Amino acid sequence: EGEPSLRGDELAAAVGLMRRQTSRGTINMNSNAGRPEAVDKMAKAGLDALRVSLASARPELYNLYHRPRGYGLVQVKESIQRAAARGVRVSLNLLHFPGINDREEEIEALLDLVRTAGVSLIQIRNLNLDPEVYLQLVPPASGSPLGVPDFLRILAQELPAVAVGNYTRAVPK
Repeated sequence: EGEPSLRGDELAAAVGLMRRQTSRGTINMNSNAGRPEAVDKMAKAGLDALRVSLASARPELYNLYHRPRGYGLVQVKESIQRAAARGVRVSLNLLHFPGINDREEEIEALLDLVRTAGVSLIQIRNLNLDPEVYLQLVPPASGSPLGVPDFLRILAQELPAVAVGNYTRAVPK
């Protein structure tokens, strides 16, 4: 457990060693993606896939849930961009909470992140926490939630090249 990019130099060396031995297999890292330099080193070394956990693409809600220290969404986006530019398949573990992620402002921020950063897969995951506590912390939104079916329809319509699901797909070689 823990954030692998905190050991970026060691992991980049390990990825490089594995890739010098074989091109087979998929080397994946699950990360908060808060350290762009470390992600970039691992991508250069041969990382195939990066899965980034994300509760929101808006700083207010991202910070509320993730409570980042020494990084923020700017660094997360930069990490994704660097990885994607090096051919790493980037997916989001979108930690979904009905009534929150399906708000218009949330959807717009997510679409912007995915379009500009190079995400190729969105994996919808349940945000498992105490809903009463979370809803007390989340600032009110303008407008009503659209609902999960409309949320998924918008993702499919607006991001036709991005796979949306709830499981990992193989990285094509």
